[in-house]
Amino acid sequence: MSEIIVKNLEDFNSGKTNICLITGLSGSGKTTKALNMLGNNIHIELDLFEQCYLFPDLNELRQKAGDVFYEYFTEHPGKYQALQNKEFLGLALGNEIKKFLEYVLLYCREHNDKKYIIEGVQIYCFLDVEENKDLAYIVINKSFISCMLKRIKRSITKDKEKLKNLELIKMFNWYRCESEILKTFIEVLKTI
Repeated sequence: MSEIIVKNLEDFNSGKTNICLITGLSGSGKTTKALNMLGNNIHIELDLFEQCYLFPDLNELRQKAGDVFYEYFTEHPGKYQALQNKEFLGLALGNEIKKFLEYVLLYCREHNDKKYIIEGVQIYCFLDVEENKDLAYIVINKSFISCMLKRIKRSITKDKEKLKNLELIKMFNWYRCESEILKTFIEVLKTI
């Protein structure tokens, strides 16, 4: 099963809203879709919040991930280091992601002279759709099996040793649960 749900995209294209959110399961094609729409728009990849350990300092994070990341971590001293040290786990990490997502939306609304494409699984996990019904949405709804297989292929392509370390049953269960969360998100989105 593959379906693309679009909501308010004409408002984004016309400038009525300056934010387009793209979400779907990991491996569904969110980043590819965002990059295909990029043009003069600013791309915000929410995954980089959890992956800030990839950047040795805030200046490199700003250069590679964007101003919104730099502004957030400058305004919230200590969170960057805590994320780099992987101090936030489970619910605590979820709470931090939700706070960051809310910050990103506020930041983008305040900088309404620019247009933003924000993408990530974090949207269907943490966003209150009803409070943000004025935004544009693209939801890529593919079967969790096909998304899982794409993720496995991507992991193996990057590092052949990862094949040995893949926990397929754990991954399968994660994708199954995530697909239910995404399904609920889509149901709400279709009713607003």
